[in-house]
Amino acid sequence: MTGPDYPLLAIPGHDLFQLAHVAAFIADRLHRQEGAVDAHDRDGRRRAARDVHAGRAAFAKLIGNPDARSGAVPRPLDRATYEQAEGLAARGESRTAVVVSLAPLGRTTWAVVGQAPGVGQLGAEVPSRDVAEAVAQQIRSGPRQDLLPWLVSKEPLGLGMDRWGTADEDAAVQSLDTSVPREAAVAVALGASPSPTATAAASAATRAAAPPQEADAVPVQTDLPVRSASVMTPTNTAPRIQR
Repeated sequence: MTGPDYPLLAIPGHDLFQLAHVAAFIADRLHRQEGAVDAHDRDGRRRAARDVHAGRAAFAKLIGNPDARSGAVPRPLDRATYEQAEGLAARGESRTAVVVSLAPLGRTTWAVVGQAPGVGQLGAEVPSRDVAEAVAQQIRSGPRQDLLPWLVSKEPLGLGMDRWGTADEDAAVQSLDTSVPREAAVAVALGASPSPTATAAASAATRAAAPPQEADAVPVQTDLPVRSASVMTPTNTAPRIQR
């Protein structure tokens, strides 16, 4: 380990997988928010920002730390940080996920640096080592659709200043598709009564250690408004993430 080797928090394994799903939910909505910015979709941008706030609230509740609402936000690694973190981590087999402290870069956060065949470079920046370990396990063995939020972005993703009063947890929960594990995890963490579908989706987190199925070799289609590398031109080069 190249940075401070902090001990893992005493969080049960199931809850760690739930944390990984909530972190992926936040990353997913950051991608959507960036896509909405590019599309000049004000409503889409507001909904994505609202969901990020809900995800951060769920994250804070799961780790039992209210201050996490305003702390470092889980997000996909931007390409520049990916390349720096890659230099700090040892590379492994074809589907990889290596946890590394970003302390040498002057940050208090942790990174997961990885890749998956047919998906590409994957990376996460999260507040603590225990969450990084959970996300790493998700990347190593989860189904492909769970990896998409961690696709490396060209620039750091973030909401910046919240000017539109988007922190509406109840509205965010109502909009969730609880058949998707990351969305079910947010709903459960925020106290929503899980439907049978939501319960099944949330429990899928505990099966993340299972080897990828053969079906994972088929590219997954997604309708997320995620910008491709060829069109990811930042609208604002100033850092937009809260650390």
